[in-house]
Amino acid sequence: MSKVLNIEDFIPHICQETICVKCLCRWIDVRPRGVMLKNIECPNCQSSGFVIGTGEEVFDMDGEIIE
Repeated sequence: MSKVLNIEDFIPHICQETICVKCLCRWIDVRPRGVMLKNIECPNCQSSGFVIGTGEEVFDMDGEIIE
């Protein structure tokens, strides 16, 4: 029988609050490391190039920072 593996162990990712400065939509962004914010599409206005990170750290249920 195969062991079940957690894919997150193999894909370093970033989890942060982001905002689109075009339409002011805020959401929690989870993306692989290396994906630049300028390449993120806003889920509200579907524009790219307007997303910035708010600097808000996102925590999991154990109080650990999610990275």
